[in-house]
Amino acid sequence: MPLSEALESKMAAAQGGLFSLVGAEQITANTALGIGAEKQTNAAFLNVGFDGDHFSSLRVERVGVSGQIHGSIVIFAQDGLLDNIVTVSAGSGLAERVRYVIEPSTKGSRVFGVNKARADLSLVANPVHVVSSDLPDFFDLQKLEPVKWSEAALSLIDDYSNAVEPMIGDGGKWGDPLIANTVSKGRQNIIKMATNLTILRKMQGELTGHIPAVDLDDVRCAIEMERWLMDHHYQNLGGY
Repeated sequence: MPLSEALESKMAAAQGGLFSLVGAEQITANTALGIGAEKQTNAAFLNVGFDGDHFSSLRVERVGVSGQIHGSIVIFAQDGLLDNIVTVSAGSGLAERVRYVIEPSTKGSRVFGVNKARADLSLVANPVHVVSSDLPDFFDLQKLEPVKWSEAALSLIDDYSNAVEPMIGDGGKWGDPLIANTVSKGRQNIIKMATNLTILRKMQGELTGHIPAVDLDDVRCAIEMERWLMDHHYQNLGGY
């Protein structure tokens, strides 16, 4: 069964419209994208999961899903993933929804036999525990408390959109169609990042009491991350 079908019938249908996939190998990315599979990956399902829109896929031969879909996919992959994403996307908008970071290779500079801690795991231990302990209560979208967006927060995104709009026109820095379309998805991505930042800070106890709206500092941080990601995309997608 192609992964997109498995996400629909095995995960989203059983979890109230929610799906999540995390992988650390190229094979995970290839499976998610349907590379080498007999059936094409349903990019529409992945796109709807990103947008949080309504999706209906009812078929006789398998369990389908109908309703609002929310999902995320995180993949740590090797070279070649970008080529696969652009190829499979084929104008569907999937490639424009992807955000990625390319790190330099450590081959040739690694030191073996020395066990060094590369990260302070204590920094993520608490939020991971909090999130995982609450997961059983998150499967029903109707029970979730919505985090609202204030006019001031939306105004910050408008300012960012107005600043980058001239850059995605013909002759602009980000005028290449793939880059321009990716930048156009920036508003959604900023909303996602800022909302998650506010929720995580709430879970860690940095924000107390009821949260009426996404914190403005988190919106500013998300905007700067999106701006950095777009520059990163521009530097690495020039050949597509």
